[in-house]
Amino acid sequence: MHYARIQAQMETQRMQKELLYQRAYDEAVGVVVQGQQVVNLKPEKPMFSSSEARLPASGGSGRLALFVASDCAPCVQKANALQQSNTPFDIYVVGSEGDDSKVRSWARSAGIEPEKVRSRQITLNHDEGRWAELQESSDANLGTDLPLALRFANGKWVLQ
Repeated sequence: MHYARIQAQMETQRMQKELLYQRAYDEAVGVVVQGQQVVNLKPEKPMFSSSEARLPASGGSGRLALFVASDCAPCVQKANALQQSNTPFDIYVVGSEGDDSKVRSWARSAGIEPEKVRSRQITLNHDEGRWAELQESSDANLGTDLPLALRFANGKWVLQ
């Protein structure tokens, strides 16, 4: 008990000193940056991760991105055509609301082969607002109809 009390006193003193230093540091940062924001805490999420927008070393096209909706017959037809052609592609289910069961249900109803998903020839993804962001981008006249098939080429997304 004696040593526990000594440690408690030492830790309390250490924490008080650390808090005093942190307050002094915060004040110094405020003087140095003069009211500017030091850290942007808003998460900057890229439109597509580097693995989704793979560009081969040769500078050619990346993987195909196919945006689909759960109640879209042409989306199923497009996915099936791509699947039959053995084209590697990434499916983004618009409106899945982060619910994996909606993505899996769409894939089952569309006849997506599980082996192609396991081998990552086809990936199943939540849209997470990407389609809307693409619609709003000034350099992409994509229309509003699904399915939407895009490929990353020459530094931008191109309709396929």
